Amino acid sequence: MNDLIDLYGPAYHDGIIAALILIATIAVGLLLQRLLFAFLGRVLARKDDGVVAALLRRAQAPAGFALPLIAALIALPYLTFPARVDTALLRLTAVASTIAVAWGIIASIGLYTDLVKRRYSLEDEDNLHARQV
Repeated sequence: MNDLIDLYGPAYHDGIIAALILIATIAVGLLLQRLLFAFLGRVLARKDDGVVAALLRRAQAPAGFALPLIAALIALPYLTFPARVDTALLRLTAVASTIAVAWGIIASIGLYTDLVKRRYSLEDEDNLHARQV
């Protein structure tokens, strides 16, 4: 019962407001990512370059995770949470940062694969060099 009473204390009230600010910050980061990639897709669609299209395609999903995470990491030091929530958020952001870096590395490997497939096409009549790669 005392735990329920503690939820209405000033520290938890500040924590709720901080959580709402954090959620709004993440939503703004996600909106900025969507707008950025929509703008880049529209501007760069005029150019018939497979490299740029592959880069945008491969980077969109990791950036959709990383940009809101960066926005949250910027906002977190200025927000006041209860001690238990602050510890959990610290661990969560550490794991999320690791996931974002790993996802970026995996996306760059996929981009490299796309570029190699584009450079060494198996549809060419003389595809001996492409088969050797």
